[in-house]
Amino acid sequence: MLMSAGPKKILICAPSNAAIDEIVTRVAERGFVGRKGEQTSGDSTKLDKMLLRIGSMEYEPSPVVKKHTLDDRLLHELNGNKIYDLKQKLVVSGKLLASVNKESFDGFVFENPNHLPALQRLIQPNYRRLKEWLTKKTPEEQLRSVATQHKRDEEYLADLMNAENLTQKGDWQYVENSLILKSQLVCCTLSMSGIAKMNIAKDLFDYLIVDEACQCVEPSTLIPF
Repeated sequence: MLMSAGPKKILICAPSNAAIDEIVTRVAERGFVGRKGEQTSGDSTKLDKMLLRIGSMEYEPSPVVKKHTLDDRLLHELNGNKIYDLKQKLVVSGKLLASVNKESFDGFVFENPNHLPALQRLIQPNYRRLKEWLTKKTPEEQLRSVATQHKRDEEYLADLMNAENLTQKGDWQYVENSLILKSQLVCCTLSMSGIAKMNIAKDLFDYLIVDEACQCVEPSTLIPF
């Protein structure tokens, strides 16, 4: 209801990861409650940008929670376009490889409407150069070339999806700070609310909500302040 009343920045804390993950799950799946009590799921894309889960994530969270974690959003912000392009490319090469019979393969057919656009995406967009490539390569070499590139793209995608590589990006700190500042609904445990990366937004929150406050050790409720 606070969110529906206008732009606000809210920090939600709880004593345990389980409690915070439950809040993130409910908000992600059900949206917000309007001022009149109606359920407002809203635009999922907008919700994805509003909701942020900060935590050490020493366990594997559910897919619903994971997509809102700082690490996952940071990963997609830094490598989003590359990941999307690689996934699309892998779909094309996967379909192309699945469409051929390796035992009776006589080479890709330039006039085949299924082969041409795929090869232009994977090998060479230029019509004339692609035709030269098909002429110079034997059927075995053509198939091997596409299969090798498909495997390389899979490995590169896995590398981009590896969160450990984020530390190698020069601008990761800027993007991380930007995500914390732009997110309107930030969720974390009480202990995590005191970490250094939270300092950038500590004075910007309009509201602090502590869930399951009766289960907290009293001094821990002071950490967000």
